[in-house]
Amino acid sequence: MIGLFGTQSMDVLEKALGASLLRQKVCANNFANVDTPGFKRSSVSFESALEQALSGGAQPFAARRTDPRHLNFGASATLDSVQPTVVVDSSSSLTNNGNNVSVDAEMSRIAENQLMDDALTQELHLKFAMLKNVIG
Repeated sequence: MIGLFGTQSMDVLEKALGASLLRQKVCANNFANVDTPGFKRSSVSFESALEQALSGGAQPFAARRTDPRHLNFGASATLDSVQPTVVVDSSSSLTNNGNNVSVDAEMSRIAENQLMDDALTQELHLKFAMLKNVIG
């Protein structure tokens, strides 16, 4: 898909900023539930799906679909299909009450996500500055 201003890089920035926003919300939710018994932390999976879509994926051939209800397999992911997904980590437990949220780990994830968000925002700002320069 070629979206705003016809560039794939703008589409990638849009998707990455959306994933960053979702990741911030998920980290805030984890942090808010640090003392909730039985709560399991969540994370956001996005970068590997984006990388696969940008590289064209490992599958060069798509299965032939004769009906729209058939599963689409064997085809590489497209940028349009890449969406951030929330994954719940139910495999571990840090406390006796079943909660697996670590305040230090969540603060680290929030700081890391903020750095990524700042870099993406700066890149978007540069793209718009170039467009403004070309228009002017």
